Amino acid sequence: MFQSLVYKLLASCPDLAKLYLLMRPKKNITAEERLKQFLGRPIFEKVKSTDKVALVEGDINKPQLGLSLESIKELQSSVHLVFHLAAEVRFTIGLRDLLDFNVLGTLRLMELCQEFKSLEIVFAGFRTCLYRLLQHQPEGIEGRGVPIWDPCTEFPGFCQNVLTRLYDCGRWTSPEVLENIRPALLKQFKQPNNYTLSKFLGEQMVLERRGNLPTAIVRPSIVIGSWKEPIPVGRILFLTMYLVLCLLIALISSLVLYLIASTSIFCISRILPNTVLELQEAVW
Repeated sequence: MFQSLVYKLLASCPDLAKLYLLMRPKKNITAEERLKQFLGRPIFEKVKSTDKVALVEGDINKPQLGLSLESIKELQSSVHLVFHLAAEVRFTIGLRDLLDFNVLGTLRLMELCQEFKSLEIVFAGFRTCLYRLLQHQPEGIEGRGVPIWDPCTEFPGFCQNVLTRLYDCGRWTSPEVLENIRPALLKQFKQPNNYTLSKFLGEQMVLERRGNLPTAIVRPSIVIGSWKEPIPVGRILFLTMYLVLCLLIALISSLVLYLIASTSIFCISRILPNTVLELQEAVW
């Protein structure tokens, strides 16, 4: 989704002056090398130029995203739109790391955006919470356009209260304590795993702490390959699945015909000898 968004902004927004990408060093790769590898992907071959892309080295897990004062000043005076797609999506890591990245990381970004002078809107993407939130709709209400259950309205400040108990004096509760209370949290908020719980709490944090910040929470459907642009992955996948399905049908049909033919031949081979013997006895 991230690379598709960058492609679309570069290809379809001619008035775009500059596109800042927040990247952090990873393992043995610098942020500059990561950006170079990112822009070298086939998806950007159709883009006339990537000169509008500017690297901002930082880390969403650090105060003020780990940005330098020069970078902060430049962003404050230049940025009009913010797309927040950074998230920890691994299901196997602990709850503490997920909360730190998906909840507090979002809060750090929003606090920084409060200082942007020309900011028009912040797009925050959370794509796994919709189904679970719909589970909380009042009974007897059906149909489209039904307001989604909002715990911020029913329990004002509930997300902040939860995080205050888990995060105190700049440190998370010990992993052992978090692991002990994890089942109760999952049950209370009707979430199937740590990842969806962190995304759920992150979304509620946006609703509680956005203040006057213009914010839009985006919940796209399940993300699959693109149909036409930038690369027709969806069509290729569809045609591939169609061909595989046709081959499977042909294979199954051939197997069924083979079994029918084999059975028929076996039956004929059993019947013919008996018929010959009966004819011989009748003649003699």
